[in-house]
Amino acid sequence: MRVRVGFSPLEPVAAPVAIVIDVLRATSTICQALAAGVERVTCVGEIEAARALAADGIALAGERENVRIEGFDFGNSPREFVGPLLEVANLVLTTTNGTRLLLAAAIGILVFLMMDVFSDVSPILYSTNTLAGYGSNPVYDAIFTLSIVGGFFILYVFENRSHEGLTPSRLALLIALGIGFQNLTEGLVFGSLGVTLGLTGVTLVVLVGFTFQNLTEGFPIASPFLGKSGWNLPMMLGLFLIGGFPTILGGGVGYYFSSDYFTLFFNGIAIGCILYVVLPMLKILFRDLDHAGQKIAYTGIFLGFIVGFLVNLF
Repeated sequence: MRVRVGFSPLEPVAAPVAIVIDVLRATSTICQALAAGVERVTCVGEIEAARALAADGIALAGERENVRIEGFDFGNSPREFVGPLLEVANLVLTTTNGTRLLLAAAIGILVFLMMDVFSDVSPILYSTNTLAGYGSNPVYDAIFTLSIVGGFFILYVFENRSHEGLTPSRLALLIALGIGFQNLTEGLVFGSLGVTLGLTGVTLVVLVGFTFQNLTEGFPIASPFLGKSGWNLPMMLGLFLIGGFPTILGGGVGYYFSSDYFTLFFNGIAIGCILYVVLPMLKILFRDLDHAGQKIAYTGIFLGFIVGFLVNLF
């Protein structure tokens, strides 16, 4: 049996039987470019956005209709990045599908975080042993519901104090605040384990949880800057600190004080905040999508959810 391989639509192969493997080339190209020596790859959605980032030491890559964009250094094929690229330190890759997939993955992670937060409070809400286990305490219900509304309203007021609209930096800050409240609730849970683990055990759990979870949660915070300029390292470190430090703060508080009302209140705030930041991200993701783009968006959200789940296992 003879097998003939065509790597792109520009390489037609005559054969009685054809097997098509649909691969998102952008991610393959990114991996190959990094393996070839490129230090950093920045993904953008539009050609003009890529050209705006052009500078010494920065190469541009991208295709439209399988043809390299005029004036660009590379196309969008991994085959162009085989071998050392010592003169290319940074690569700007224009790929609508790749950028969309990364944004969708960030949304998937945030959706998982909302479900993870709710899993912390569901034993409290549904612990009355009424209605075959589906009943709940009206006081707990009220606290939790009002907290969700409060978290949503807090970010609504914060965003609408500015007349600039939802800029990437403002959206990143909103995401950091939402994740910060979520991490505060995680810290409270970790801290409440002090009775059984002791101070040293709690400290270790908080630090390990802080490290592993924030490796994943930092990605949604940075996602508004995908394909955009206007950010710098101190800004990103500050945003990551806003999102991550509440884990340590919550661990300290939870070690000395634990209450069902306290847990319900802050978990509700966290869910309301995350819900608020997911909505504009969904609007951006699904704007002007064709059928193929929708499939990519759904896939990205699912993959982000799975990544959040797997990281949370640790």
